[in-house]
Amino acid sequence: MKLIEDWKTCHRLYSQRVNAAGAAIGSAYVMFYDQLRDMLPARHLAVLTVVLFAANCVARIIKQEPKHGPRS
Repeated sequence: MKLIEDWKTCHRLYSQRVNAAGAAIGSAYVMFYDQLRDMLPARHLAVLTVVLFAANCVARIIKQEPKHGPRS
């Protein structure tokens, strides 16, 4: 297994940000009070999670250049 060249800056990749949002939403839902869970049914959370991870698939194939341009 080889790491990508810019593994130290992977937190800047869109795919990593989308994954972090999906993980945060999923783990936060477990800690919600019962009243909050009733406002956001599990079905809606499942759909939101699927959308986020589908967005991750798209973000993985987008060419992601650093803000300061490509490195030499």
